Amino acid sequence: MMPALGRGIQNVYVGMHIKEFPNINIMLPIYFTQLMIIAMLLLGAWKYGKFKHPATYLAIGVNLFIFLLEPIGRSENVQHFLKEVIKG
Repeated sequence: MMPALGRGIQNVYVGMHIKEFPNINIMLPIYFTQLMIIAMLLLGAWKYGKFKHPATYLAIGVNLFIFLLEPIGRSENVQHFLKEVIKG
């Protein structure tokens, strides 16, 4: 669900801010999408009474991790590590 929903919302966001191209913050719609996915996840867990199910915890954890993508990607140490791993 995440890739399709994320791309759809991102395309709409880019279309709305096309005059600012290429200085568009593409992470903002991803954060909004993650909030939507977490809300749908919690709604489904509530509907089926599965708040305490391990899969619910896992899905929430994975979706919360997405909020760390930008800070992790901007980290100098992570960038250096990835350059060394990729270039050898």
